[in-house]
Amino acid sequence: MTTPHTTARWWKVSGPILLSALSLFITFQIIQPLAIWLDPSYTLLANRSVGKFALSFMVLFQLTLFVLVQSKKFITQVYDATIRPFTSRAFLQPLTTFFIPFFTLHWVVLAGLYFAGVATYNPAWGTFTTSLVLRTLFGLLVTFLLAWSEETIFRGVGYQYITQYYRPLPSILLASLIFMLAHDIANPLNLLTTNLSLGIGLFLLGVLLNLIFTLTGSLVASMGAHMGLVFVKVILRRAPFLTVAGMYDLRQVPAVHVLFLAVILTLVWINRKKLT
Repeated sequence: MTTPHTTARWWKVSGPILLSALSLFITFQIIQPLAIWLDPSYTLLANRSVGKFALSFMVLFQLTLFVLVQSKKFITQVYDATIRPFTSRAFLQPLTTFFIPFFTLHWVVLAGLYFAGVATYNPAWGTFTTSLVLRTLFGLLVTFLLAWSEETIFRGVGYQYITQYYRPLPSILLASLIFMLAHDIANPLNLLTTNLSLGIGLFLLGVLLNLIFTLTGSLVASMGAHMGLVFVKVILRRAPFLTVAGMYDLRQVPAVHVLFLAVILTLVWINRKKLT
C-alpha cells in the first residue's frame, strides 16, 4: 500500500528529473522543426555526427540547470567528478588503465566473429595514409568528448543524484535502466521488446560502468571503459577492413552479455557490503 510518505519521497527523488525531462522535450520540439526547416535531412536523434553532438549539448545544458538548483554539497560532488580530474594530467592514468582492456575486449569479440565466419576481411577497405591517421586521431578526440558527456550525464549527475536517496546497488540498477532507455529516445520501449538484445546489452553496460564509477570513485575510469568500447567502432568507420554480417553492435552479442554479467556478479559479490 502506497503511503503519503512514500509518495512524497518518490516525488522528491523523481520530480526534478521529470521536470528536467519535460523541459528537454519542449526544447527538442522547438529546435527540431527549425533544424528541419534549414536542412530537411537533419535530425537531433542521429546516432552520430552533428545530431548527437547537438542533442548531447541540449541534455548537458538541461543538466546544468538541474544541478544548479541542487544543494551546494551535490554541486561540489558533480564538479569533483566531472571537471576537477581534468585540471591536471593525472587523469590519463585511470583513463588508459580502463581504456586498454575494454578496447582489447572489443577486438577480441570481433576476432571471435571473424573465426566464426560472421565477420569477413574487406580487401577493398582502402589504404593506410596520413589522412587516415589524422582522421582516426580526430575520431579519438570526438570519442573522448562523447564519452565525457555521456558519463557526466548518467554517472556524474544522474547516478550521484539517485544515490542521495538510495543505497548504491538499487541506485546502480535504476541509473542503468535510465541509461538503457535513453539510448532510444524516439521509442525507448523498443529496447524492451523488438530490440531486447540491445536493451540487455545497454543495461548490463550501464551496470558495469556504474560499478566502475562506484568502486573506483572516478568518472575518468568509467569514461575510459566507455571510450575503449566505442573507439573500435570509430576506427572501423574510417578503415572498414572488417565487415560484420547484419547490424553488428557489441552490446547485442550474447557472449558479451554473459561476460558482462559474470564480471558484474563477481564485483557485486566481492563488494557486497559496500553496495547493499
